[in-house]
Amino acid sequence: MFFVLSKLFTFILSPFTWILISIGLFFILKKKELRLRMLWVSLFLLLFFSNGFFLNNFNYLWKPKGLNFNQIKAHDNGIVLSGMFEYNEDLNRLVAKHSPDRIWQTIQLYKAKKIKTIVLCGDNGYILKNELHEANQLKKDLINLGIPENDILIERYSKNTHQ
Repeated sequence: MFFVLSKLFTFILSPFTWILISIGLFFILKKKELRLRMLWVSLFLLLFFSNGFFLNNFNYLWKPKGLNFNQIKAHDNGIVLSGMFEYNEDLNRLVAKHSPDRIWQTIQLYKAKKIKTIVLCGDNGYILKNELHEANQLKKDLINLGIPENDILIERYSKNTHQ
């Protein structure tokens, strides 16, 4: 239930949803003053969320600072959250959907001997589709890149970051 609610919550928080709501209110409201206010809100949201300069700088405020490899201590496990790939049936392989840097950083940490084991978390983040098992596919790709199968663990039960 939490998983479905998290998907609904993501939809509700989407800027596109708020733009549609503000445009809808512009057409529904009767008072001229409120309609004008909704028009300005709609224009502001459209400009803010479609302007890469504002959005990227705003997003940059939340990004944590990275560390150099010499600043990172060695750990037993490196945990990789899934949700960055999708299976492309035409290509018969995983393709990056977003945030593929997660696995790239993990491979670099493994090769630099900063982590001993890679833990791939999550199985399928879709509500309706069940055929993609991202962790299994990703494990095969990591093995093909030369990482021993013994150094890769899979957690198959979580469907989102909270779980």
